[in-house]
Amino acid sequence: TGVAINRNLAVPTSFTTLSEVCRLNVANHLVKRAPSGRIMMLATSAVPVLFVFATYFPSACASHFGGGIIMWRALHDGSRNVIQISYRITGRQNCTLGSLVSVDGRSLECRVGCSRILAEEMTVYCYNNVTDLGITGGRSFIFNTNESSFEASFMGESWVTMASGNRSSWELRISYRYTETLGALNSSPVTAMAEVVGVQSGCTYTIKIPVADYDGDEVRCRWARGNLGECGGVCRTLPEAILDEKKCELTYNTTMPLAIGYYTVAIQIEDFAYSTDTVPLSSIPLQFLVNV
Repeated sequence: TGVAINRNLAVPTSFTTLSEVCRLNVANHLVKRAPSGRIMMLATSAVPVLFVFATYFPSACASHFGGGIIMWRALHDGSRNVIQISYRITGRQNCTLGSLVSVDGRSLECRVGCSRILAEEMTVYCYNNVTDLGITGGRSFIFNTNESSFEASFMGESWVTMASGNRSSWELRISYRYTETLGALNSSPVTAMAEVVGVQSGCTYTIKIPVADYDGDEVRCRWARGNLGECGGVCRTLPEAILDEKKCELTYNTTMPLAIGYYTVAIQIEDFAYSTDTVPLSSIPLQFLVNV
């Protein structure tokens, strides 16, 4: 991954769509690739492991929500805490290429530890249609904070229609804690997870969520929790899914009868200074769709 710059707004990581099912012939190690995404599959057993990679572009977003990511990197401005917050959002929206599009007029607001609005309106630049959901977009902004810790979230009313037929509410929440590691402010983990992962019914899959950390901290993944305001109405909606928190690997079995359509995966990605720590330095949301 790299850094793309659009209108002086740097977005640190990148994403493309997996619009087709990528299947592995275990006997021949044959890989089929979706034309709009890049994927590498390694067969170490009867269960394929998917490693999803992508190339970032700034783009646009959506009136019917289709998932997203919010993360940040610490900057340094004297004694002040300055962070660059970056986000990516997917959904349905008509727009003109290059135009600035509002995500339902929603804002990124403090919920715990502060009373400010981080971003008055979550907007993205229209780039291109990259999924059957519509458009994906990203943007960054600088935020100055003197709080030792805070939580902020981006929330709204309507996901895209799920396999169940429901359109649930959404909430993506970040948790920031002022921490100096080796003399530097802490940055959140980052991920380059695709917006949509297509799977074939009747198979078992393990998806490796690509994660990294600017500071070299240990990164873990956990299910987002509704009682913490992290996932709106889409908490744990993928049936029989199992998350390996230390490996950040999601395994799910579609041999059971599943309705055809979209299922949401809502995960919090967190970094820890030491392997024995139980309180994270920071927590960021990752929400994406599985298309059965």
